[in-house]
Amino acid sequence: MSGRRVGVGCVLATVIVLLVGGCGLSMVLSTFPSAEHPDVDFRGGEISAARDAVVPEPEGELAIVVRRSGFEPLGPSGRRDRCEAGQDNFTRQDEYAYTCSMELRQLVAVPLPFDPNAVRLGEALVEGACPDRTDTDRAVADWDGSGLSSIRGSRGDCTPGTSVDAPEIERWVPARPSPEELERARSSLAFGDRCYRTFHREHCEARPLELEAAVAAVPENTAALAVLVARDSYYSVGWDCPWPASWLVARC
Repeated sequence: MSGRRVGVGCVLATVIVLLVGGCGLSMVLSTFPSAEHPDVDFRGGEISAARDAVVPEPEGELAIVVRRSGFEPLGPSGRRDRCEAGQDNFTRQDEYAYTCSMELRQLVAVPLPFDPNAVRLGEALVEGACPDRTDTDRAVADWDGSGLSSIRGSRGDCTPGTSVDAPEIERWVPARPSPEELERARSSLAFGDRCYRTFHREHCEARPLELEAAVAAVPENTAALAVLVARDSYYSVGWDCPWPASWLVARC
């Protein structure tokens, strides 16, 4: 047998061993215990009060951005109220059993000319001036002109690589989109507009943005629609007993 055939045979054997070993390890890990999620009434008085109390926060943040920019908001805001389950087992440990957050989205009409007014909206995301350009300024400068949807989401950050706790421009939508562009915009908004139950016992309710109505009511001098989003966490539930204690120490 040639050296090449021997080498190929060794590689195949190694791959098979790794696959078998990986499947075996996966089966073993799946038998490891994990922390149990506590019973939580997501319609209960305490969490409902926290939910109601947090809404003014992102509403106020979006209103401030709109006021600073001087641009016109279009239609009611969209909303996603989402409580997701944490994970606490051999592969990952979250500090929470459940964490809840509120996301509000607002369409804003950005007038012509596009570039300077898009930069102006980016400046309005965070209080104060940014002489070294914001992240929005850089996103617009990097835009290749292939379509507004290709402009990356941005914040009012002055320093590249930093993150500020403030609303952001999630995406851009043409002011007068073609049917194809409107469908792409609707699809791109779907993740933030809808509930995806990818977590165990997740609670989620969503009120989508009224994109079609906003496009129909767009002012004549509008260059684009910006989708602003503000997020705030409002509730967290801890573990009754983290899994290492219940499994290794047999207590809790």
